[in-house]
Formats: sequence, structure tokens, C-alpha cells
Amino acid sequence: MNSTAGENLFRNLISDKLPELADRPAIQSDTAVLTYGDLSQLVKATAQLLRAAGARPGDRIGLNLGNSPEYIVAFLAVADSGCLAVPFDANAGAGRMRYIEKKTRPGFSLCSAKGGLSEKSAIPQITYSIDVVSKRAVFSPGPEPAPVVPDSLFCSAGSGGTPAAILFSAGSTGQPKGVVLKQGHFLNIAQTLAAIIGMDRDHRELILSPMTHSGGWQRVTSTLLSGGCIILPQGFLTVTAILEDILRFGVTGFFTTPPLIRSLLKASPEKISKMAGSCRSIEIASAPLSPDELDHLLSLFPGANVFFQYGLTECSRALILDSRENMDKLHTVGKPTNGVEVAISGPGGKMLEANLEGEILLRADKRMGAYWEDPERNEARIQNGWFRTGDFGFIDEDGFIAYRGRRDDMINCGGYSYFPAEVENELGRPEGVKEYLIAGVSDPQKVLTHVSWAFVVPEDPETWSVKNFLAAARKKLPPQMVPRRVVVLSAIPHTSTGKPNRRLTVQRYGPDAELNHPGR
Repeated sequence: MNSTAGENLFRNLISDKLPELADRPAIQSDTAVLTYGDLSQLVKATAQLLRAAGARPGDRIGLNLGNSPEYIVAFLAVADSGCLAVPFDANAGAGRMRYIEKKTRPGFSLCSAKGGLSEKSAIPQITYSIDVVSKRAVFSPGPEPAPVVPDSLFCSAGSGGTPAAILFSAGSTGQPKGVVLKQGHFLNIAQTLAAIIGMDRDHRELILSPMTHSGGWQRVTSTLLSGGCIILPQGFLTVTAILEDILRFGVTGFFTTPPLIRSLLKASPEKISKMAGSCRSIEIASAPLSPDELDHLLSLFPGANVFFQYGLTECSRALILDSRENMDKLHTVGKPTNGVEVAISGPGGKMLEANLEGEILLRADKRMGAYWEDPERNEARIQNGWFRTGDFGFIDEDGFIAYRGRRDDMINCGGYSYFPAEVENELGRPEGVKEYLIAGVSDPQKVLTHVSWAFVVPEDPETWSVKNFLAAARKKLPPQMVPRRVVVLSAIPHTSTGKPNRRLTVQRYGPDAELNHPGR
């Protein structure tokens, strides 16, 4: 699917499905049900409120609404008005929010009444809410809700080839980067994901990841494109709450990250079998599971298929691995999805043959158009139509892509170069370890360029032994890969998308940190 003028998020996801799906649920939670008809009316009403508040095509509109019906409606209304949505993740910290505000300069921001308004914000803020009883959209302060107008006015305002949103990367390797995505990009990814997962009108998607990021938002768009129903959890995401939601709402699929999966693996098989029988698909991103963990997950959800996906905000769902069909390829991150080309670049930009390691390049219609107001980065990362991911790996003889790690994470130890992910893959899930990561740090002895350190969260800190951990590591790893130090932590920092934050972990607990936690 190319980004053409005929592609419009609101029309393709909602209004084109009316009146056939008007009475079917589109969004459901403990407190509300919105049908496709309700959603259509709310998007049109919210678009009218945006225009009355002064929004014009090309303006940026901040969204500080969390995972809520308001976020879904507002995103579609902003895009359909020809504006750009700028999502804010309140859990990512005030510093990040202020940086994004300064970078994108929104005309105003829509905020949740429950979350309150930020006194430090430099831009006007409007409380936005949906009255689930009367199905009205309300701005406060702002213009009073106006009468609904015909679809044609708003559908013509936001063409499919125009930018729809600026999504900011997690920023684990520096300041977050603003990724400009068009309506056609979102639709392309939604179409691809729905086809691979097997979504249809009976699909019921439990949203567990932030919709402010591509991973969570594309599960919303793919569900709506399929005519399915989005389930929004209420309260804290405990294992019990998730299983209860799956049972109560008949959830058929969800997307999440390994930390939450590992929490599910600790639940009793009897409990999961009683509550999660409706689940048919699980999609996992950010990091792999070990073969043992995957076997356990498949045994707990025998009716579900497990998909692993590789992608960046710049090109979401570029690669997907169907685990049941490709159990012998679990060391890879899958094959390219529809319309995606992958190449491996070596020194001097030379394209490499199969099984030769280099930088992973992507080319696709679903790839972003550009970084927001960052011409130097655009020039460096987009070359001859290829996007330079900064990730290293290789393509095997069957066309599967093996991921080795981030270019910035490479460890050069006495002339031996390797990635932390290689060490983690070899170590698997060490006994007694809840979570851990490997990172390269500058050699404190100034002899080697880098050495590897292990940052470990034990299941039981009182009984866990660094000595036993290192003994097991020496049996599995060559000498240069064995961690030179083990730092015991109570928790590892994560990005807002659930990825272990390697850079921040080293900053806080590495050799240059003011306070370090010595291993026992």
C-alpha cells in the first residue's frame, strides 16, 4: 500500500465501515462501551472542536491522555483535521515531555481530566473528556460542543499523503528523535499486522502497551481496520487483572514485552487454563525469550500462536517471526513483512551476502518520511532509499534475519568485538535471576578498550550468589565475554516501551556512577 491521497485514518478505520458495523463494539472497558457508530460521531465532533479552538491543517496538537477512549478518538480527529498528533507519555518523565514540547511547538495540548494539567507546560492546555452516557466530546476550557457535520468535510481535510503524527523514539541512546509518520504509513502497518496475526471482526484486543508508542498504537489501528474490538484495562496491570480481563472480555490477542510475559509464566497453569482459553495470538517485542520460556508460554496458552516482531518507530513491524511455524529459527527476529526489503551493509556501504554480519538496512512504504526538523540525521540515516537502523545482524540462507545488537552497544575487548545480546543469548535465563542485562563499560584498568559487566536483579538477593553466576558464565562463554563485574540491583531501568535501558543502567550503576552497588 502506497501513501496516496485516498488514504485517511478515520475513513479507512471507521466511517467506511458504517452502517454495517455501526452497532458493533469498537472500544470496551469496565465503565464504557463505544460502538463504531459512537466512535464515528465522537471523532467528527472532536474534529469540529479542534477547528473551533483554532487548529488548522499542519498544526501540531499535543495528546496527554494516556490509554483511554479519549486518546483513540483524539488521535483520529487530529489526523482527520489535517493536523499532526504529538503524543506525550506521562510515565516517561517531565524532562522528556518538556523536550518534546520545545521541539514540536504544539498549538495546544489535550489533557486528561484525571491526570490533571502540568503547571510547567509552556503551551496552552485543554482538558478533553468524553461523556460515555451522552456520547459527547467536551473541551474545558474551550468551545462548546458543536453539531455533528457530514463526513466529507473532515475526510477532505486530512489527506492520506500528509503527516499524521510525530512519534518520539524511546531515546535510550540519547535525546528522543521525532519520527514523522503519514496516515498511509499507519494504514500500511495495520493492514500488514492484521493479516499476519489473523485479525477479523471477532478479534478482541487487550491493550497492555502505551498507545503513545507505535507498538501499542498499531494494535489499535489493526484491530479497528479488522472491525474488531479494543479492550482497555482499568487500574494496575497485575497478572491477576490481565487474566481476569481476558476471561471477562473474551480477549483473543495482545501485544507486550518479555518482562510481563515472565510474570505470566509464574502464574499457575490451572489458573491460566481456566481464564485465558479465548486467547489466539500473543505478539512480543523489545527482546527475545529463551527457548525454555517460549515452550512454557506455548504450554500455558495452547490455543495461541506467539509472534516475535522486530521494528523501530521509524519502520514498525518490519520483521515478524511466527514461532510455531519456525521453531528452528528462534535465534532470529524473523522474515520481512509485506513490502519490506532488508539488506546488510558492510564497510564502505557495500551490500553483503548471506551469513555476513553488518548493519541492517530497511526499505519499505511503511518506513517513516523523515525525522522532525533534523536534516543532518535524515541525511545520515536515510541513504538511497534505505534506512540505516544502527542495528547489526545478518541474513541467513533461508532469508531470516539474525539480530546481534545496537551499533552503540558493541563491546571491543582487547581486539575482540561482540554485542551484549550475544552474551545474553549464550547465558539464557540464569538460575535464580529475575532480570539481567550485559553492557560494555570503559575498562577501569585502562588496559582494554571495553569490558563487559553484568547488571543483575536476583529473585532472592539473600541467597543468590555472584560466584555461582560467574562460574556458570565461564562454562558457556569465551574468556573475553565473561563479565568482569556483577552489579546486583533491585531493578533495571526500562524505557517507556518496556526495553531494558542499557545506557541509563551504565550511567547509574557503572564505573563512573557516583554510587555503585558492589556484587557479593
